[in-house]
Amino acid sequence: MLSFRLRYNGFSFIEVIIIIVILAVVIAVAYPSYEQYLVNTRRGEGRAILMRVMEQQQRYFANGLTYTTNLTELGYPVASGVTSQEGHYKVRAIHCDTPFPGSIQQCVKLIAEGQGGQASDDESGQLSLYSTGVMTPTEKW
Repeated sequence: MLSFRLRYNGFSFIEVIIIIVILAVVIAVAYPSYEQYLVNTRRGEGRAILMRVMEQQQRYFANGLTYTTNLTELGYPVASGVTSQEGHYKVRAIHCDTPFPGSIQQCVKLIAEGQGGQASDDESGQLSLYSTGVMTPTEKW
């Protein structure tokens, strides 16, 4: 009596294809969530650079009773477009549009504009901080 035993060494082609399809579905579901996680995490960098520049603005105001839109006066190497540590945001200063429109002596608005992947964060990719303490958009703070 002959006994035949089949030995399988490895996986069949169908098994490999099924594993690839399962991995592709998992990646397709997980990747957008991961990208959103990165955007949310990097937003903290934008908030941090805004707070740091606003702290410098407050010191400048304490010395001269006015704010400045020229960031070199605060010790930064460029007048506008100060880059955050990882390069995901650039900060610029402008006159407030509210509550003191056009008056740099009373209010300054700092805007952090998203760079690279952060530019796709919401519609504008911007975070704003007023010297009055207003932070926009509120859902991003």
